[in-house]
Amino acid sequence: MVAEDRKRGEVSISVLRKYCKFNGGYLYIIGVLSSVIFWELIKMASNVVISEWTGHSAQSNNGLFLLGYGILAGCYGLMAIIRSGILLGGSMNCSRKIHRRMISSLIFAPLNEFFERVPLGRILNVLSKDISVVDSDLAYAISVLASSFSTIAGDTILSIYASSLWVIFPLALFAVCCYKL
Repeated sequence: MVAEDRKRGEVSISVLRKYCKFNGGYLYIIGVLSSVIFWELIKMASNVVISEWTGHSAQSNNGLFLLGYGILAGCYGLMAIIRSGILLGGSMNCSRKIHRRMISSLIFAPLNEFFERVPLGRILNVLSKDISVVDSDLAYAISVLASSFSTIAGDTILSIYASSLWVIFPLALFAVCCYKL
């Protein structure tokens, strides 16, 4: 029996490129980025509407503010569904392509070099684990990463908008310090 080979450490850029290519290439990347950007813009707009609503003293415009906030909340939910659909569709596309490659590699592997040394159970376990990671874990991780990054960027922009431009200087200093680390 042969010991299993595993790579540890960072994921190389070539693997990330292949993953993006299997998901749908540039169209996938543009779809994910645009859906996350629109999702964050809608969230920021709803925060601005709430801020304006609470700062408004007249009771006559409550219906208008409520309608605007309701439309933005509906658009926010719709963009979350679109973003999840893009991520899920790309993940399924990637999984299908990787599964086909793994199966064809197994089918055309030389019998005397591979199947006699590696138990069939180990092959099935590795295949099912790899497909499970591609199907669910990677799409979820990308979604969380994109959501977190867009939330940080959106909240920073909204804070600068709400306060003054002097906030940019400490943020720039913080960014330079983080880059140096």
